Amino acid sequence: LVDGTAENIIVKTKISGIELQIVNIYVPPNSSCPPNYTSSLRPLLSDDSLIIGDVNAHNDLWSLGTNDPRGNSYADDLDDGNFVVLNDPDIPTRPSSNSSPDIAIASTSLALSLGWTVVSTLNSDHYPVAISVDGDSEIPRLARSFTNFRKADWEGFRRESDRLISQLPLPTSCSQG
Repeated sequence: LVDGTAENIIVKTKISGIELQIVNIYVPPNSSCPPNYTSSLRPLLSDDSLIIGDVNAHNDLWSLGTNDPRGNSYADDLDDGNFVVLNDPDIPTRPSSNSSPDIAIASTSLALSLGWTVVSTLNSDHYPVAISVDGDSEIPRLARSFTNFRKADWEGFRRESDRLISQLPLPTSCSQG
């Protein structure tokens, strides 16, 4: 993001013969940004990308607790792209506030080969996050697709799901159910 406020470092490398873009990003807290500052992840969302960093944003996709406007905006950016969040929202990356202002996202084709863990052995205001690459699996090349969940017919989905589930035979035990 070249906006004069956010900082990022972009590195391009090859893994398993595929060119990979790794982006480390820092977006200051709102209190340290110019008035009416907004940022977007969209310029960084390209095929075969891993984006990691402290974005000082919260959303249920990566952090338990209260969603904030910046986190909602980033979630919309991801929803419009072909990206997934690697974070486990139940595991905080910032121990002092039990929250996760840090995010790790990857293109869907790349995410299948990545692991995400928090290293909580260091004494810091943010836990280090380790991203691992499964060297035994080939990074799959998926056709670019787009799913806009905001345009989904959720009520129709619920009705159809209820209809299909009601047609299933009742389980004969709790474990079968």
